Amino acid sequence: MPPELQSIAWYAENLCTTARIEWVTRVAGEERRLTSVYTADEALLIDDGVNHAVSDAHVRAKDFAYSRRSKLLRRGESQWVYNALSPIAHVHGADSHEFSSQMDLRAALVAPSRPEWANAQDSSPMLHLQKHLSDVDHYETSVDSSSRPVVRAVWPTGRTMTWTLDPGFDGLPTHVQTMAPRFDGGLQVRDCEIEYLESDGRWFPKSFRYYMNGKQESVIEVRHAEFDRPYHPEKLSIGEAFQMPAGVNVYQAGKHGWDSTTYAFDGVDGLVYGDDFVEAVNSGSLKLAAFRRMRELPEDVRLGRVPQLSYLEPVPVYLAEPGSISRRPDAWERYTREFIRKHRLRPRQEEAAWKLLAQCRVKAFDYLRSNSHHISEAARVKDATRNSSVGGDREAVADDHENQKIKERLDKLYAPVDKIFTDMLQPGLQNLLTPEQRSQPE
Repeated sequence: MPPELQSIAWYAENLCTTARIEWVTRVAGEERRLTSVYTADEALLIDDGVNHAVSDAHVRAKDFAYSRRSKLLRRGESQWVYNALSPIAHVHGADSHEFSSQMDLRAALVAPSRPEWANAQDSSPMLHLQKHLSDVDHYETSVDSSSRPVVRAVWPTGRTMTWTLDPGFDGLPTHVQTMAPRFDGGLQVRDCEIEYLESDGRWFPKSFRYYMNGKQESVIEVRHAEFDRPYHPEKLSIGEAFQMPAGVNVYQAGKHGWDSTTYAFDGVDGLVYGDDFVEAVNSGSLKLAAFRRMRELPEDVRLGRVPQLSYLEPVPVYLAEPGSISRRPDAWERYTREFIRKHRLRPRQEEAAWKLLAQCRVKAFDYLRSNSHHISEAARVKDATRNSSVGGDREAVADDHENQKIKERLDKLYAPVDKIFTDMLQPGLQNLLTPEQRSQPE
């Protein structure tokens, strides 16, 4: 493999340790919204399904028109798959025959024609490119009229794949063309044009535009990308990543099919089975209230025909009282996502919304980190006071007074975070709306 191609794979391989990317695909007039979250050895893909502009009867009747499907790939280990509001999830081992291909923009960077991992073992850019080019006959290198490097891979069948690289973008490709002979003697030509954006000091694709024989076929657009931010998690919790409550049945696929097992999810990151499940429920360590609420939702909601994302809370995040989430920057991403969905923001509005969220979260997490000792100490005192045993009316009054002092102390500590939410994020999002969007009924 030429060093120019190895350099692309190496760049994608070492792009970041953690990242969050909001992106969309558009094919045949339908737009699909996706989110990718990365840690060192994990890749989470959240697929919010096809976004239809109108919610009339025939659209609502389309199964999974609004469903959320999530896949979490732990490199070389397993893949979890879950449809939101479903009572069943799936986990596939690295060698499972049921592994579900997973779209990943790092794969698109090295091989735009195959922007997904085919299995857990190949879930790295270098391995993906090596597999993609495993049966190449030879390579040709040249420069184009603009002095940009050009690398061509030639297969024994006559198929070719050509990368045009741009030194201004660290040698990344700006155009990739695949040509393959057809049975009728003609040629099938597929082009991919790649634009880049700079985020957190590195280049990353802003868009992929695919053309088949000169006609635009599909588009991938990146709405927001952030890398190695201090507030990114180092490891993902399955329960939090999927919004999957304890009690969901998890079908663990074996290597062959006959060696598969079904477990119950513990709500965090593990599985329980048989007597252990019964004991956990009876002892109260495994709480099934959220799972039961989910099972009681109307069928149209559970089948994904109408939007209902925040089933774990009594009201959707974007309708909640400010105090319930204003001091939780980790919840602001859900608030922003649901604001975008509720008001059907346009691409530029959506991009501005994610940038605003990133700015707000940076400020909030900077403050929380610098005051973490004071906040932790106040929370510890609050828990100790709540759990202490007291007797008599006089002691109860003193205890209430102490609790009020601790609450005021915590409110004062969290006030700057509340202010970022109420004075920066909320009005900033509202300012993005057009008069028509503001006038839409709730």
